[in-house]
Order: sequence, then C-alpha cells, then structure tokens
Amino acid sequence: MLRVFRACVIAILLTVCVQGGEAAPDFLVDGWTLGTPVSATDSRLKSFTCNSSPDFARLTSCNRTQTRNRGYSYTADSILLFGEDRNLLLVAIKVAPVQLTKKEIAREIEELSCERGGAPESTEWTNDGQSVIVKWGDLKFEQLTLASLEYGALGEGRDIHSGVLVDPLGDAQASANKGLSVYRAGGGKGYVYTASFDKKGQGHRQYIAINGTEISQRLLETAVSSALDKDRRLSGNDYSLWPEVALAFRRFARDTSVETAIASVDTVFDRYPSKKYRTHVWPMLPSGAIGHLADHMHYALDIYGPKTDFPEVRKSIEAFLAKNPSDRFVECLHYVVGDLDEALKKSSDDSPIRAVLHYAIGLRELGNVLHDVYATLKKKQTDIEEPDTVVERVSDLIRDTDLMNGKYIVDVLPDYSARVSRIYPHFEAVLADPKTPHADDSAFMLGWLKINEGKLDQALPYLSKAMIVGNGDYKDPGARRTVLRAVSGLPTTEMRSIVDKDANFPKQPILAYVAARSAYREYLKLMGITPESLPSTTSPERIDAALQKFDTEERDDPNLVELPYLLQASREFIDFINFTTTIQSKQPAEVIRRTRTIVIKYSTIIDDENPKRKNLKKYGLLEFTHRDLRQAIHMADIALSITPKAPSYNKLREWLYYRKVRLSATFAPDSVAATVNPSYSSECA
Repeated sequence: MLRVFRACVIAILLTVCVQGGEAAPDFLVDGWTLGTPVSATDSRLKSFTCNSSPDFARLTSCNRTQTRNRGYSYTADSILLFGEDRNLLLVAIKVAPVQLTKKEIAREIEELSCERGGAPESTEWTNDGQSVIVKWGDLKFEQLTLASLEYGALGEGRDIHSGVLVDPLGDAQASANKGLSVYRAGGGKGYVYTASFDKKGQGHRQYIAINGTEISQRLLETAVSSALDKDRRLSGNDYSLWPEVALAFRRFARDTSVETAIASVDTVFDRYPSKKYRTHVWPMLPSGAIGHLADHMHYALDIYGPKTDFPEVRKSIEAFLAKNPSDRFVECLHYVVGDLDEALKKSSDDSPIRAVLHYAIGLRELGNVLHDVYATLKKKQTDIEEPDTVVERVSDLIRDTDLMNGKYIVDVLPDYSARVSRIYPHFEAVLADPKTPHADDSAFMLGWLKINEGKLDQALPYLSKAMIVGNGDYKDPGARRTVLRAVSGLPTTEMRSIVDKDANFPKQPILAYVAARSAYREYLKLMGITPESLPSTTSPERIDAALQKFDTEERDDPNLVELPYLLQASREFIDFINFTTTIQSKQPAEVIRRTRTIVIKYSTIIDDENPKRKNLKKYGLLEFTHRDLRQAIHMADIALSITPKAPSYNKLREWLYYRKVRLSATFAPDSVAATVNPSYSSECA
C-alpha cells in the first residue's frame, strides 16, 4: 500500500512539474551552478585540488575524490573548470559503484527533465539496455568512429586530449573496449546524464553541466599552442605539423560554426609570434581531406567536383576562394574542389601537399589517355566495358592481354608518346621523394607507360624502384608481375643480365627464381632431358630415379640432382612467404598447420632407421620429411617474426622457438647461445 501511494505521489509531482510553469533553466550539479563565479574564498574549494588545466588553455581544473555512504560505500569523483573570470564552464560528478535498475534510471530521467523544464534533446539506451546517455540543451555531440585513431587509443588507455568525453559507462576506456559509443562534447551549453548497471545491478551515475563553446575554444588554443611549440624546433620550410593545426580549427568549426572558427584564427594567432600556419583555410577544409593529405595520399572521395553529392560544400569553398584568393595554403581548397591545375599553380615548392597534387594531375591525365584507348578498342570490340577508375583501367589492360591483342598502347594511339611525355614530369616529381606513399604508384605507372612505348630498357629501372619505395602496395603483384611478364620471353642470357645488373632485382626471390629456372631449363635441354619429365618434388630419391631414365653421362652428376630440388624448394618457400603476408585474414588453425608443415618438412633431426616406419612414408605427403636445416631455421625465423603474440598462437610460437634452438644445436652448435633469445624465453615461460 505504501509503495502504491509513493508511486502516485511521484506521478503527481512529475505532472505538476511538467505542466505547472517553467523550471529553473540553470544547470546545477552537486550544488554548483554552471556559469556562476567560483569565489576563491568558497569553503567548498578546500576539499578540491586545483591546478592549471593541461588540456584547456587558460582554465583552472579542480578535482576531488570522496568516499560517501548511503547504506553502502561509493566513490564520488568531481571536477570543476573555470576561466580567468572564475565563471564555471564545466561541473561534473561521477558516483560509483552504486546499486541501480533500469526502472530507477528511467525515474531519475523524469526527475531531471522536471528540473530542466522539459524533455531531453536525446536519450540513447545502449549496451543491451543497461546503459544510457541523456542530453538536455543545445550541446553538440561528435561521435568518435570505431575506426578512428582516437577510439583505438582510448581502448589502449592512452589520453587522446580530445576534450570532454561522454560515454555510457562513465569510463571512456571501458566503453571503447566494449565497442560502445563515445562522444566528444562540442559547442553549445547543456546538461548530460549517464548511468549504467551490470547483471548484479551495480553501476554508475554521472552528471555533467558544460559550456561546450567555451571549452571548445580553450581546447583549440591548447592544440594550436602545442603545435606551435613543437614547430619551434623545425626549419622554416618544414610544414609537417600543419595537420594538427588544421584539424584543431576544423573541429572547432564543427563545434560552433565555420564563421566563428574563421574569426578565431586571428584571435588565436594574435597570441603567438609565429604566423607560419596562420590561414583562414583550415576551418573550411573537410576533416577527411585533412587526414588523407596529412598522409600524403590522394583519394577521389576527397574531391567535391561539379557532380558532387554535397554541392553546398563545394559552393561554400568556391565562395571562400573568390574572397580569399591569396590566403596561405589555399592550394588545399583548390584541390578539394578538383581544380588541380590551379592548386599546383598556387602551391609553393615546399607546400606540404605538392607531391599529392602532382600525383593527382598525373593520374587524371593518364585517365584521359586510357579513356581514348578504350574508345579506340571499342571500335573493333563493341562489347568492351571501360572501368570507372584509372587504376582499374590499368589493371584491366594488364590482366586481360586479349584487349590489346599483344600490342603496345603506342600502336593503338598515334599521339601516345606525345601525351605521356606530359604525364612523366608529374609522376617523376612524386618519385623524387621515395618516402611518399604514392612513390611506388608513380614508379610503377612510369614503368608501365614506358613498356607501352616499347621501351623496356627505360621501364625496368622504374619498376625496380616500385618494389622498394612508397608504401609498397604496388610492389606485388604489380611491379613484380609486370617485370616477370616483360622478361619471361627473353633469352636466358639476357634475362639473367637484366636481373643481375639491377641492384634490386636479385633481392626479389621470384625474379631470381625465374632467371634460375630459365637457365636450368636451358641446361636440361642441352643434356637431352625435358624439364616436364622431372617430378616436382624435393625428394632426392625421386629426382634420381627420374634422371636414371635418361641416357646421359651427366645423370649421376650431384649438381644435376640438386637443381630440381632447389627449384621445388624455392617454389615452396616463396609460396609460404606469400602466405605469411596474408596471415591477418587467416584462421589460426590454418596458419599453425601451414607453418608446422614446412618447418617439419625441412627439419628432420633424428634419422629413422626403422624400415617399417620408413616404408609407411609416401612421397609427396605432408609427413615426408628430410634435412635442410638451414632453410628450416630460416622458415622458423620468418614464422616467428610474423606470428602474432596472441593466446591462439602461444603454443605455435613456443614450438617454433624451441624447434629453432634444437635445429641450431644440430646445424651450427656455436650459434646456440645467440639463438637463445631472452624475450622468447620469457614469452614461452
């Protein structure tokens, strides 16, 4: 009866609260009101520890942790933030652990709505209905994406210095580890309530009142100050810190408005002597483009061209460019709207995006050439479909050899050489910086374009560079496969000469293997032996048995027996090395099976003299093993270097480590001491 009466009283009070006049608009948390001044003599501050905030410029941060009791003990963590005028810009308190139910949380949301004078702007239940984030006021939230570096850093427990974070568990790291939403509080003022409970009914409550606009302004100043402080140690033409400054202003623009952020450029930079990064471009530049340009990468999705799905973005940037044609770093905005030639024209030699501009222009012009190639081919092959992107067109022409009917592009387009001569300088400019991610792309394109001029001798040096510069995404299969196709039909002596005289080609196992295979096949033919008649095996017995069928004096030559073994072993090693590059997409069981198979195969340690067991071994099966301890140690090293240090691989790593020690003791006893690695030993302990 008492419970029913209490529920009725609460319902009546809530009805009166919602219908009976306006509630106080002040955002009050634990006795502190947002926006009111904090007196230095306020006795409540005695329990707080106050210092200059490391995250928000010109703000004081006061923190307190108390143990409280309401029938059970819990901790109350409080924080205050105020500026030079001592007006409170943030008040927050988190209490945990507390006993909670979903019904109690729902009732508290109703009570807080009553205090706030209306329903919340948003209510987000998550974590299977065991957590909630509620927001009142015009405070903006920006969600950290699961794939972002910030979100990943949170999960690792690192401080990301991204402002005030709001999450459903009251613990950003715990929420990130569970894949739950984490928000950054942005512009506007507001009140936030979060609560959660677990299966035992234990959880947290958190209350936050925040002036998001002021907090965002101070976060901006801190970020810019940090970047400029680091920049003092760099040379005047080193603009590597531009992304930090650009992202800070762009984030502030999203928190407030572009206009407010543009005005803040002058306000912020007036505080500092360095004007190196002072430009009104930053608030206009989309975040995605900043991220990709910071990585020196060109992405078509960053271009808001005439047919963009976001015409308002393009229109606002064009209006800015019309009013500010000479602002610093204006080439970034010309790039974003797709005016690449103007962007390159406006960029200085030390512009941080100059290599990207050259690559984008080279790719655009190459696309125009290939479009005309397809148009020409369609005149005779009407069913040909032209791929949408430039890279897809290149891949299509490489993959489908029937398209060109064995011809070079120069044989199809009469003006090909003249047109690509205007493309070469752009890709060469990118290649001038071998660390640029697109360097390998550019080297490959240069080599491929030269091949299609029929200039193999000029193409090969570029393809060689494509294997060692840039981010490596054009190394294999792109550059390697193109070289293989280009040299596979050449005489053995010429092929070997090409591989040997290049500093990089001999380091590519597949190229060395093809050259060796070609020489081997030519040698066999001189001996009157057809290569196809020899088995693909590493079994010396099977190789010898096959050679005995031929009437040649060299059939007993140990070198002749060894060559088929080396070729087949090379195939298997190359296959395993290629497999290791895809380990992240493979199941642990498959990785373990493939690794153990090849290491065991080449690492027989104890000779099996039991004839019964010998007879059980059948050639070609996985259990057929023999000795090649040097190669087995090499394979074990490769496997140890790429196998993740994760629980699912612990037993494999332990086995590989001790197998390697045992092999070293047999193959090279003097190396055992160096083989025993303390880090592996502790890992396997």
